[in-house]
Amino acid sequence: MRANEPGQSIESVRRALAARFKSAQMDCPELDARSLVGAALGLDLTDLIAAAAQPLTRDESARIEGFARRRMAGEPVARILGFKEFWGLPLLLSPATLVPRPDTETVVELALEIWRGDLPPDSQPRIADLGTGSGPAGARLACRVRCLQLRGGVIRHVRSGGVESALYPLGRNRQPQQRGARL
Repeated sequence: MRANEPGQSIESVRRALAARFKSAQMDCPELDARSLVGAALGLDLTDLIAAAAQPLTRDESARIEGFARRRMAGEPVARILGFKEFWGLPLLLSPATLVPRPDTETVVELALEIWRGDLPPDSQPRIADLGTGSGPAGARLACRVRCLQLRGGVIRHVRSGGVESALYPLGRNRQPQQRGARL
């Protein structure tokens, strides 16, 4: 019997998938299984827990299996889902963008420290968010520094190497963060 036959409960499928990932020595088998099952079913963590005993339909089972195969082939969960959370911001990804890394969080933290300590209160800091794909640093900084002027247009004129397709998620990721920031 496959790990996710139709009719099995959501919880039993999630556990079987986590065991499958664990046997493949993946880094975060429980988290990966929970994220993929939740995404395949359109459920957040709370809803996933509440619906644990519900049986899967054939379509749901197939969707989960498709995600599982991609993960077992080594594709990152963020690529499968099409987004990566970065400091509480869900950032869209495309095949042309890089997945935000923990190193980027360090850069954002350092920039925030500098702005908190070294700038006069009436200053209007500007940054150029260059070479971005999904734009995690600029999006997060724009949320935290209200008077920030964020410039990413420098690379908008480049039309080779997939840059145009990389800019699509950048523009979409900046939309929810425009509260008071100039983007």
